[in-house]
Amino acid sequence: MRLAFRTVNRFVCFSRMERSLYAAHFDLDIDRIDMIHWAARRPPTDPRAEAIVAGAYICAIGSQGRDYATLIAAMKLLPQIRLIVVTTPESVAGLSLPENVEIRCNIPLHQAMNVLQHSRFSVIPLRGSEVPCGHVTIVSAMHLEKATIVTDSSGVADYVENGVNGLTVPVGDARAMASAIDRLWNEPAHCSLLGQAAVAFARTSCSEQSAANYFEGYLRRHVTS
Repeated sequence: MRLAFRTVNRFVCFSRMERSLYAAHFDLDIDRIDMIHWAARRPPTDPRAEAIVAGAYICAIGSQGRDYATLIAAMKLLPQIRLIVVTTPESVAGLSLPENVEIRCNIPLHQAMNVLQHSRFSVIPLRGSEVPCGHVTIVSAMHLEKATIVTDSSGVADYVENGVNGLTVPVGDARAMASAIDRLWNEPAHCSLLGQAAVAFARTSCSEQSAANYFEGYLRRHVTS
């Protein structure tokens, strides 16, 4: 791949952490790699649709690079709060679930987004401090004006700023995660402010238009008439 990549003019990735990683791994000049935020339109949700999960709850969606063991350990400390996890069977295999945690595996996208839409907020537990996963879920939650609690990872630092548009917690720290969950659950006004900041960030940096603007700029710089 190092040989093949010599003919590529420009690479694009979705975090500064990945930019440095790929430059080192493939022996590339880092200036050949651009970082843009994950760009997507607002998830397909119907504001009139009934919630497929009744009652108040928080959610965790996704499977790549996830640390559900820590999240479930945190939920065992919060029996009064309900968690809906949307993931794959492999991501939660072997975990002992408390009564306040419900798993939904491999459900259609519109159902997953319904779970997110009607949740209080989203939690994204990651396996390490250098895990570039969760971008799709983070941006989806932001577009739906949801606050997010995420593991403090350099792979998502370009998206979630602690105390501004979400909360971050240390890797593998179930008590810190439980404390952050309890805080947002019991401080709806603060949770709402984080969600408002999140949707503003998504509209500015994570829209389809922002990706189109990047590509237009690339063409203007590198393509001659």
